[in-house]
Amino acid sequence: IDRKNNKILVRCFAGEIWNEFVEWTLANNFGGLENLILIPGTVGAAPIQNIGAYGIEVSERIYSINALDLKNKKLVKLAADECDFDYRNSLFKRQMLHDGWYNARYFIVSVDFTLWPDNQSPLVTSYQNVKNEIINHPTPKKVARAIYKIRNKKFPNRESLPNLGSFFQNPIINNALASSLKIKYPE
Repeated sequence: IDRKNNKILVRCFAGEIWNEFVEWTLANNFGGLENLILIPGTVGAAPIQNIGAYGIEVSERIYSINALDLKNKKLVKLAADECDFDYRNSLFKRQMLHDGWYNARYFIVSVDFTLWPDNQSPLVTSYQNVKNEIINHPTPKKVARAIYKIRNKKFPNRESLPNLGSFFQNPIINNALASSLKIKYPE
């Protein structure tokens, strides 16, 4: 943990369980990852897919990634802007899709996140169902609890029926098609 300019840099190792890490940040009064609660997987997998939920993507909270460059046989530190993050995509995913999953160039060792003290966290509460669950002033913990409730309504109990979450991408269409669909289906 490194505190700089009202921000908190937290390093988490790649093999840690994502949801346990999110819960740890909340328990330590750090905000920034609350919208990504209950996403299955590990911390190291999160940037590969650029996981996202309820208005944020993990790339918005990544400061840098520490990885073993298997091609050059050395440890590297990649700043977030070097990871070519895009919607549910990254440098890591593109490289593996291009060269094959068994020819990955990078082995993510740890991820450095930019977080905030919970009273200074830039909360994202743009989804109506999240707003409906929050009483009074939103905080990272309240946002996490709201999303926890919403997700538990959508998915079976993780203890009795484990799942891998959902792996989907919203379709991306051009403005002309979006406008015609809004006219045809206004609701």
